[in-house]
Amino acid sequence: MNNHGTHALYKSANSDVLRWIAERVSGRQLRAYFADIADAAGVEGGFHLTTDRAGRPWASGGGCLTARDLARYGLLFVRSGAGVNGRQVGSAAFIERTRAAPGKSLPPPRDFVRYSNQMNTDGRWVGHGGYGGQYMLCDLESGVVGVFFSVLENRDCYDPENTCEIIRMLAEVARSV
Repeated sequence: MNNHGTHALYKSANSDVLRWIAERVSGRQLRAYFADIADAAGVEGGFHLTTDRAGRPWASGGGCLTARDLARYGLLFVRSGAGVNGRQVGSAAFIERTRAAPGKSLPPPRDFVRYSNQMNTDGRWVGHGGYGGQYMLCDLESGVVGVFFSVLENRDCYDPENTCEIIRMLAEVARSV
């Protein structure tokens, strides 16, 4: 499918479709990849995954962990996919392509951010938001990872203006270090 529009149209279900494709192509379950990533990130607390009724993890936002452990996960991006033990669990080329790709801008007011390879970027950082107000931003130039946890108690658990403020704040902090 090709998005011929001017803006990215994020759909959580696309992540689960990609999960099915990845499992089929690799012959490996997603839960094994998540275990490798949690080990490489050095997760200290629990890493809880929401699953479907067959026990398969949701790829569309079913992971729950502490802010500190989310920042550890973000360090995998600034280390070009290398874990705390030096083991490569991510693709440096994928991270660089994500950052460099033209992508599609997000709809206003987030149109200062591009959507590329399931992530947000402005060319300097990569990041992604979570349900209800969370955001992780990984500045690939300064090596700083910023995370923001919050709870939005509105009908959609989403506020684009609030998200813009969070992204801009995290980017400013990451640049200033």
